[in-house]
Amino acid sequence: MTAPKWLANYDDGVPSSSEPYPSRSLTDYLRTSAARWPDRPALLFKGSTISYRKLEEQSSALAAAFVRNWREARRPGRNLSSQLPAIPS
Repeated sequence: MTAPKWLANYDDGVPSSSEPYPSRSLTDYLRTSAARWPDRPALLFKGSTISYRKLEEQSSALAAAFVRNWREARRPGRNLSSQLPAIPS
């Protein structure tokens, strides 16, 4: 089997697969970080800071809203979309 062409652009030492990494989701990492360091900064952006606790709370609330709205929108002919600002709140 031929290697994918993009692998030629990888720096030396960069693995070509995710095999050495644990199979955890971003959600798992965020929950773990929020439990360990709830008040530490998770995001710093243009002078604004959001803690791991707040980031986990807000991302969980957004996920719950998506689930609620998905149940409504998944009927034939219905769509679900979201528009979010590119800054921490």
